[in-house]
Amino acid sequence: MEEVSSLAEKLKLHLPWHQARIIFLSQFILSLILSRSTNLYRVAEEFQTSAQVESSYRRIKRFFHGYSYCYEQLGKLILHWLPLDRYLLCLDRTNWKYGTKNINYLVVSIAWQGVSVPIAWTCLDKHGGNSSSAERIELMQRVSFLIKHYRIYRPF
Repeated sequence: MEEVSSLAEKLKLHLPWHQARIIFLSQFILSLILSRSTNLYRVAEEFQTSAQVESSYRRIKRFFHGYSYCYEQLGKLILHWLPLDRYLLCLDRTNWKYGTKNINYLVVSIAWQGVSVPIAWTCLDKHGGNSSSAERIELMQRVSFLIKHYRIYRPF
């Protein structure tokens, strides 16, 4: 629980959220790392709490379903924690099905130590398929509010 408190203190400096939300996010981030999975049930299994796994799982789902948060604040927080002078950006689209529903995201992330850390994303209102130029431009404009152009690494 000490790790959760320590992370919560650091998050509180950057996110103007209620303390309960900050503690939940700390718990979620640490559990995400421990589970090495994005499967929310597996993440819930790693929660450092006396609550049952099912309760933690429902809590995670409620957080993402019923709470709106500023993606720009989260992006700025991630950039603050990444120890880089310049950023190599990755643009990717992912699509999967949840039952009969298509889930389609366009994501901008930063390549860092062999992983891709998402900093901005948008849900595409499509049944799969490619993103349009307008959708990619809109997402990159959001990224431009997070990262100054001279800090973006251009390998060419």
